[in-house]
Amino acid sequence: MIDWVFNDTKKVLVFQVSASFLMLNKEGALDKIHDAIEKITSVSEKLICIFSPHESVAQVSTLAPELWENYCSLVEQLRETDGILIDDEGRIIEHIDKCSAYYGSPTNLAHLFQLNKKPVMIMDVNIR
Repeated sequence: MIDWVFNDTKKVLVFQVSASFLMLNKEGALDKIHDAIEKITSVSEKLICIFSPHESVAQVSTLAPELWENYCSLVEQLRETDGILIDDEGRIIEHIDKCSAYYGSPTNLAHLFQLNKKPVMIMDVNIR
């Protein structure tokens, strides 16, 4: 699904969100994701964003059903946004070497980007 993106001349930013980021920040987390996506899409002529939810995100469905519903609505909006691809299968880990940078929660994927000497930016809900 995402393989075609690496033949493009655009930079590839991987954006990952974890359950802990969502649970700790609730609606603020959704606002932060929305704000980040607005900034990312404003430079879509230079950048493709692969949104790759951490495998832990599904836990939010039972822990905070209303937050989960709002998160799922946001992801559906992302599916329809030009310049954003959703990595539902978690396959981006196979393509780190072809990606340009990481943005999001401090997950194992962020660590792998760091080990591969790729820029890593950790998302902070308090910075807008």
